[in-house]
Amino acid sequence: MSALLRLLLLLPLLGLASAAPLAAQAEAFDAGVAAYRRGDHAAASELWLEALEHPLPAGERARVCYDLGNAAWRSGRRGEALGWYSAALRAAPRHADARRNLTFAREELGLQPADEGSLAVAFRRAAGSFTRAEAAWAALAASALLFGLIALEALLGGRLWRWLSLCAGALALASAAAWIHAARASAGDPYVAIGVPSVSLRAEPRNDLSSIASVDAGRTVERVDELAGWLRVETAAGERGWAPAEELFRLER
Repeated sequence: MSALLRLLLLLPLLGLASAAPLAAQAEAFDAGVAAYRRGDHAAASELWLEALEHPLPAGERARVCYDLGNAAWRSGRRGEALGWYSAALRAAPRHADARRNLTFAREELGLQPADEGSLAVAFRRAAGSFTRAEAAWAALAASALLFGLIALEALLGGRLWRWLSLCAGALALASAAAWIHAARASAGDPYVAIGVPSVSLRAEPRNDLSSIASVDAGRTVERVDELAGWLRVETAAGERGWAPAEELFRLER
């Protein structure tokens, strides 16, 4: 039997093998929906966690994380709900329901709004509305547009082409900044603080030590090290300290 013929015979089997995890994921998700509708939020959470064990497209992962956030909120695990909504937005930054529920949860818990109204925060919000792949394609398209307009300006001259080239240059810079932001946001080992209203950081993994810094609930930190029941993290401001692992929620699952 030729190698080509063997490959053709194997293709249906490979298709069945790849479809099996998807079928298991769909079955677990649907069972979770049924459990949630009958008010069994604990069972729904277990089933949706099972669904997350399979590789999922970003949109599907965001949907499962969003539903897990709803189940956690209904079960009274409100800090955990913040983490799941944040995880949903990390997978799908434009998930409107997850953003709306995250805002509602912060208000209900008496936390400050995630957006403080500054220009820098507005830029990070806009840049964070794209996934890494989307930001990369946007930067590539803006660069191609810029080089095309520069070539036309060189060939045709005139103020119009110069003005269009300048606008394309500004667009390319903004797209590059958004891509860099998305690349940095998707790197590392990010956690969300879910201790309400904040998580205390200590110089050593011991409860009897005074706090050296704190992280407001809903804020993201980077994992640096880990010991039994403790995580050493770094804040956006560069502060490092140890916090109880139960008060932090891992975004990448």
